[in-house]
Amino acid sequence: MKKKSVVISLLMGATLLFSACSATVSTQLSENWSTNGTYNPDFYEECVYDVRYSNEKATTNVYELKNFGGSYAVKVQAGQSLSVNGTTQGNLFRLDSTLKTRGTYARKGGDDVYSYDFGEITSTVYFRRLGEGFNMQPVRSETNYFVCAPDTNSLNAVELFIAKYSVTIEYNADCSSATYAKRDRSSEIQVEIPEAVKNSVRVKAANDETATLTKLQKNYSYFDNAQAFFIGRGITFAQNANETIQTIVPNNPAKLKAQFSCKSVSKRNYSFTADGEQKTGEIASAEVSYYLSEGNRSGGAYTLYYAAKSDGITNPNRNLLLQIEEPLSFGIGTMVYTLQSTVHTKPQA
Repeated sequence: MKKKSVVISLLMGATLLFSACSATVSTQLSENWSTNGTYNPDFYEECVYDVRYSNEKATTNVYELKNFGGSYAVKVQAGQSLSVNGTTQGNLFRLDSTLKTRGTYARKGGDDVYSYDFGEITSTVYFRRLGEGFNMQPVRSETNYFVCAPDTNSLNAVELFIAKYSVTIEYNADCSSATYAKRDRSSEIQVEIPEAVKNSVRVKAANDETATLTKLQKNYSYFDNAQAFFIGRGITFAQNANETIQTIVPNNPAKLKAQFSCKSVSKRNYSFTADGEQKTGEIASAEVSYYLSEGNRSGGAYTLYYAAKSDGITNPNRNLLLQIEEPLSFGIGTMVYTLQSTVHTKPQA
């Protein structure tokens, strides 16, 4: 009997060990975007960024990017509703973002190849609030792409593609599964490609794809790619702290791990307007790397600068995302997004 009890104990221990290893590591979030740290169903925020090109980290010997400029706008509203499969879901956040870019691709140290002014990526994502059993899980997202970028087949010459497509992801009630759909929209493209560069610049159709993904939150909390940077504001970062989440990469229907990794928290100089008031000077901010951390899709890391949470009763800087550094493909360099303004009063209809 004693021997049998020992065997049962060992089996129970193994079961508990396996359960502990397979438990979901939930991301702990706070309402840092609110000045008092509590949910506000009337929350409204709009942030506008200037987007510039930097060649400081460029490694390519083929491509050069000239005359680059752009803008990025992010609008977040609480208390929104959405009809999903005939059922209206309320008390949701809605986040809309628009990135617009223009520029000229050229041969490194040589002639210009192609100028574009139509670059645009827009996204809308609905997600649940924090609290009452929810942890900001997404409900639905749609992202539309109209891009001009280096062709992946090009290594030694400047070859570009122009593409237009959309990606829609819908989630079930507990965000354990999702349906993914990519739709090509290249037939809508109406841009002029000069005859002299038609061998270097082409319209490229996206592959229509559908997929169902499951077990989204098996190991880590899941968030939609379109809400990931906002979720970062809900994390109170400390130096050398890491936070792993799961997401779906819009261009590839696959569930992947992504990681926020805080390099430092220190004072840096910023200048922007907050609700009409000019803010110029030092703000304590967390320097955070955000990157895919598994599989061969691991790419260059974004560098994000979040305003650090205040130690006081209020949090006047709302953990704002003050700056973004986005690595461009083919080692061309970096897009730098710099916060210009933020407002928290909803415009009159």
